[in-house]
Amino acid sequence: MDDPEAYGEVEVRFMQPYQAVKTYICPNCNRDIPPGTGHWVVVPVDEPDLRRHWHRGCWDGRKTRKRGR
Repeated sequence: MDDPEAYGEVEVRFMQPYQAVKTYICPNCNRDIPPGTGHWVVVPVDEPDLRRHWHRGCWDGRKTRKRGR
């Protein structure tokens, strides 16, 4: 899910480090987001099952990166 906005409106929430109790995989870089790391939770409004957890830098830089790295 490189472009969650392709699914329409998205809800973006920041997960505080104390709230992050599991390991997640960032869909942009495919690397772990370890427990205790603040990050973005991105939920397409019409597709809530496609919720993904993104590194802060991956989410913030997604529009400026070249596609097809």
